[in-house]
Amino acid sequence: MGKYRRYRRVKKKRRSIKELMTVLGILVAIAYLLTALHVSIPVAGNFLVYSVSGTKTINVTLFRVKYIAPPETGNKTVEVYVDGKSVTFQIPEGKEGYTIYLNKSKLIEVNQERVQTQITVPSAVSNLTYPGPPLNTTYIGRSEDYIVSHYPYELHFIFTIQLCNVTADVRPSGVAVDELKLEYISGEDRPKEEVLLRCNDDGCRGSPHSRCILSYNVTSKLTYLGIFKLDYMNGKASLRFLDNPWIPIALYIVTMISLYISLKKFYRMRQP
Repeated sequence: MGKYRRYRRVKKKRRSIKELMTVLGILVAIAYLLTALHVSIPVAGNFLVYSVSGTKTINVTLFRVKYIAPPETGNKTVEVYVDGKSVTFQIPEGKEGYTIYLNKSKLIEVNQERVQTQITVPSAVSNLTYPGPPLNTTYIGRSEDYIVSHYPYELHFIFTIQLCNVTADVRPSGVAVDELKLEYISGEDRPKEEVLLRCNDDGCRGSPHSRCILSYNVTSKLTYLGIFKLDYMNGKASLRFLDNPWIPIALYIVTMISLYISLKKFYRMRQP
């Protein structure tokens, strides 16, 4: 009888461990699945060295013309000066109280880091010049609004800093490049676009052709040490479990083995 009772205790213990391991296995699997879907680990390292070059350009937009007084006959032009260069806009005919959304843009290339804008309204008597907003051309994508009132109209200008004729040069360091892209936005109402960069022994290079852009970002899929898949974005690399499924699988196996050994020790300690 004693041997039979001992056999029943061992059998019950094994069944208890098996049932508990089944429940724990499901819970641990769910935990690692959620981890794989949502967790990414920052990875320190200068894996990509890149530069994005182009021509700095001020996009001058005559957005709106509002007639605040009866229109006059004569010259209806306005000149905008930036960095010693100018563009001319024609003022459309209108009536007092009318607002015309012209939304006409012209580009001016600039060489200086800081430039002062000026708006000149020619007339038969004298040219009136108004100081526009100062611009820092290092802030690609920044826009400045400026409204000038000159009888008989109110002019609404928008100055936007753009980068044109863009070229991206990238040099990988210690990683293999699986995919490399230059993401960019070419207009405020435009969706994000991208261009693939081509790689050779000298590095990677690509260009969105003649497009002018407001913002850019280099993104990449990398392989580190031949096994780790990394995401590269905004100058930082991260390791996602979703891209490296073998990591959560290995962690799951190690966790379950550790739990099984711990449970066996626990039941053995409780055994009389």
